[in-house]
Amino acid sequence: MFSSRPLYQRMLRIHERLSSGQCVSLQQLVDELEVSDRTVKRDIEYLRDRLGAPIEWIRAKRGYGYTAPFDKLPTISISADEALAIALAGKVFQAWEGSPLGVALTAGLEKMAGAVGNAVSIASDELDALIVSPPGERTGESERSLLGQLIEAANSRSEVRFVYKKPHETPSARHVRPLHLARLDYQWILIAQDVPQDAIRKFVITRIEALKRLDSIFEPPSDFDLEAYLSGSLGRHTGDESHTVVIEFDAFAAPYVKEERWRPERRIEALPDERIRVSMTLNNLVDIRRYLLSWGRHAIAIEPAKLRDAVRSELKAMNGHYGEGEEY
Repeated sequence: MFSSRPLYQRMLRIHERLSSGQCVSLQQLVDELEVSDRTVKRDIEYLRDRLGAPIEWIRAKRGYGYTAPFDKLPTISISADEALAIALAGKVFQAWEGSPLGVALTAGLEKMAGAVGNAVSIASDELDALIVSPPGERTGESERSLLGQLIEAANSRSEVRFVYKKPHETPSARHVRPLHLARLDYQWILIAQDVPQDAIRKFVITRIEALKRLDSIFEPPSDFDLEAYLSGSLGRHTGDESHTVVIEFDAFAAPYVKEERWRPERRIEALPDERIRVSMTLNNLVDIRRYLLSWGRHAIAIEPAKLRDAVRSELKAMNGHYGEGEEY
């Protein structure tokens, strides 16, 4: 069972129930907080041992209660950046609660929650309202399991084998050395060294099946620079060529494009009529082609010719779908 409330909200709820002077059973807290009994017991231990709450199990009433008055839990005095970091961490760590990895992550979050700063004071029950997780960003159970296993394999430098199923291709067996996991283009990606090919490759986590951790230990390649590896990519695609890309955006698109955070270093030049010209160096043209098409008539590919040809071919194919002069 996964927690539907972060640690700080659960502690506040427990505190509120016990402050009323009533005894509350373990099952009542489990039902109200929508967590396991083990989680409730850990929360109570945290309140009692770390925060000094006078909580005791009252056998006669078969429930938990306060044996003395206890003031409202203090706010967490931290900087705004730290508050945001803790709130974000709580959202991320919930995905692994109950697993060995989740226990370690939650323990780390609990330590951070006790940090004291001097910038601002934010009530802990307000932190969760700051962050919203879009439904599409939720991690599935199978993906959680794979992520946990791959993180542990990368941390222990253990080689792994798995079956990789790319769309429109026959599944293939892979033997790799996990180096990093990254969130690229809204998907979890494994960056690993392909052992037979002795090359760095990217693998979409949801395409991995039958993962097996091996006994063989490896040393990461000393000449691999993750930042440099990702610097020429807009999304999850990576290539071996170098392309100088130049795109012009009209006055409508320009302010939005300026706001975007692009991983490759880009250069922006102001043009007449509030237009802009964006230049960058990429190692593939797959993601930039999709990006250009998303802007429609508001963007024009200037260079390279290969990119212009790719966009032209795509538009021609699309025109075949929709035709000319038809009404819908």
